[in-house]
Amino acid sequence: ITVPLSFLKRKYTFQNIIYDAGSYWMGVFVYLFLFTIAADIIYLVMKLLSLPTKQYASFSGVAIIVLTAIVVVCGAINAANIKVTRYEAREESLSEPLRVALISDIHIGAIGIESRLPKIVDSVNAENADIICIAGDIFNNDFSAIKDPDFIREQFSRLNASHGVYACLGNHDCGDGFEDMLELLRASGIRLLSEESELVGGKCIVVGRADGSPVTASGGTRRGAFADIEIDNPDGLPVIVLDHNPARLGEYGAGVSYLLCGHTHKGQIFPGSLITKAMYEHDYGRYQRNADSPTVFVSSGVGYWGPPLRVGSNSEIVVIDLAPDAAE
Repeated sequence: ITVPLSFLKRKYTFQNIIYDAGSYWMGVFVYLFLFTIAADIIYLVMKLLSLPTKQYASFSGVAIIVLTAIVVVCGAINAANIKVTRYEAREESLSEPLRVALISDIHIGAIGIESRLPKIVDSVNAENADIICIAGDIFNNDFSAIKDPDFIREQFSRLNASHGVYACLGNHDCGDGFEDMLELLRASGIRLLSEESELVGGKCIVVGRADGSPVTASGGTRRGAFADIEIDNPDGLPVIVLDHNPARLGEYGAGVSYLLCGHTHKGQIFPGSLITKAMYEHDYGRYQRNADSPTVFVSSGVGYWGPPLRVGSNSEIVVIDLAPDAAE
């Protein structure tokens, strides 16, 4: 019962306790189920091979609990750590190097994220990026779930990049308090782009897309055709598009240099990665469909949704170094 209760709004202490317990239980349940299935398969094989199974039931029960506990504890520790993933790309239109830091899927309002935000900000700032890009799912649906919005604003205001901080919205940036979310971003100095472009420091053009999900679209700008977005680029500067969900890679052609996405979490917990690999043309990392397509970078996200666990994926910051003489 704690799993459905974990979706309650977190306005009251009792609901906070239920939400937190339910979030962890979602992960516990997944691995109890998987290890139980594995134990049953082993039992059937033993029966088929006429091996003794008298003590197997009690042994397997203990093993399932112990293995689940190990995976959940290790997954929680891994989720709390932040990995920096680095890429390099050659960009001949640049006269000097440009460093882009990408984060996505912070999910402020999810269990433990508020207390982790200073570490996230410090880790991003340590990369000394020229531009910081946030590719959606900044919030976790319900603004009232945030314990201290002023604290969040203060932390976001600390994000430091020589050419600014830019963001697009994701499918979880919606729901109760949507206008409060937008105001917090404005007050933090984060430039939110929704179906619009902006020249950044004479170095590049950043375009932010509206998320295509019906829930998000009902609260903000509706997503249109990419060709309808006005992009003034007479100098042939690199065009960087922020699009939360990498499901629409076919929308972008040679006019886009780099596409920065999140959303997939790289499955977050195994076997979720198998699901995202099956769902998306490209669910994580660097990718280019063909010579006329942009280079795509999909982040696994710096936060998490649901269980505060990472198994088979990492909480990450992506750093992309663009330079005229950088090797691919």
